[in-house]
Amino acid sequence: MFLTKQELIDFTGYKVINCQIRALAAFGVPYKVGLHGRPVVLKSEVEKILGSSSSKCGINEVTEPNWGALGA
Repeated sequence: MFLTKQELIDFTGYKVINCQIRALAAFGVPYKVGLHGRPVVLKSEVEKILGSSSSKCGINEVTEPNWGALGA
């Protein structure tokens, strides 16, 4: 659900909180600063930015044309 402290360090490359926040902003990753002062990041947001190939993202989803809009 959320990145762990270690995952946040691995993703940003920084242990210092201010540097992590700067890196997240540079990557365009949405985050909130928690009551503990550390950034809170959804794993799904990081996966989206890194181009996760999960079927949840709709990449492997088969869609049909809107036949009604085509007059068929």
